[in-house]
Amino acid sequence: MAQKVINAKRNPIYDIAKEICILFVVAGHCNAPMHNFYTSFHVLFFFILAGMFFNEQSVNTFNLLKQYIIKIWKRYAKPYILCNLSFLLFYNLFIKYYLITVDPRLNSSINYLTTNEIAIKALKHITLVSSSEILCGATWFLKSLFWGLLSLAFLNYILNSLKIKKTYIYFVLIFLCEIALFYFSPQYYRLIFYYAQTFLFLLLGELIKNFTNINQKNSFILFILTSLTIFGINNLVAINFIKIPLLGIFGFYFVLSLSIIIQKYSKLLNKIFEYVGQHTISILCLHFLAFKIVTYFIIIYNSYNLRLLGSFPVLTSTKLLLSILYLVGGITIPLLIEILNKNFKYIKARVRNG
Repeated sequence: MAQKVINAKRNPIYDIAKEICILFVVAGHCNAPMHNFYTSFHVLFFFILAGMFFNEQSVNTFNLLKQYIIKIWKRYAKPYILCNLSFLLFYNLFIKYYLITVDPRLNSSINYLTTNEIAIKALKHITLVSSSEILCGATWFLKSLFWGLLSLAFLNYILNSLKIKKTYIYFVLIFLCEIALFYFSPQYYRLIFYYAQTFLFLLLGELIKNFTNINQKNSFILFILTSLTIFGINNLVAINFIKIPLLGIFGFYFVLSLSIIIQKYSKLLNKIFEYVGQHTISILCLHFLAFKIVTYFIIIYNSYNLRLLGSFPVLTSTKLLLSILYLVGGITIPLLIEILNKNFKYIKARVRNG
């Protein structure tokens, strides 16, 4: 039986797929085995998925466009802003207690921020033009997705208003994104590179939404073929504008086929992955903080120097057990925080209502 579920209200295949990719995100950040394989496409999957579920009918009129902008602001920009402002508020405290000691992006030591510096950074976070705070660095994805979907919404609104067929426009824009990936290095032109990458995969996601039929009988074959292809691309292709799109597309079908296999053969994993896949933003925002909690207990257990708490993102080790501890903590601790937060809101509402 072929699996095609784009028009479904909520299909567990995609919740499972999101859990697989958020698992890859956390595993990649704690240097788990084979991280060079899955970190080459895990974020790209989310961009393609967002493009697949983009509906041009939702931005047909100006009022619908405004509603859509509010929707994506609440879903992506708001969590980004709240997470980064919260971490910025405790920035100096994090330094004092060794949670952060260096900026891994600049490979340099960090200093306490003045009130004015905090205010300027807060303003940049609110306007979505600043780099993420160190302990919520993974949230760059939310900011990129917001700007990408905002661009896609305005593009479709304009094309619909002018009654221009969008397929050819999409191919031109994909070509321009490819040029950007070729000419702009992520090391020196980070914003341009990641915006082009995000927009490219949103466009590709919308174009391939009609090519998601995967037969359950063939899902394992597709899983093997895409795995081998991804290994080959990672080892043989070095040019970004060729490598990145190929990894994104083959990685998408790799994750989708794996999701179908899990749904078909493991009811327990199916339920777990489906639940976690519905809470990916909490894990995305909080797993670096969760790593610090795990690191603290490792330090206490082994009587290490507390300054090792500043190790980013995790303690350097080749031990598989340590990677498993970080992986489990990076997933479960954010989920526990979210559950506690929901219970607190529930109790607060009950008290307020008498």
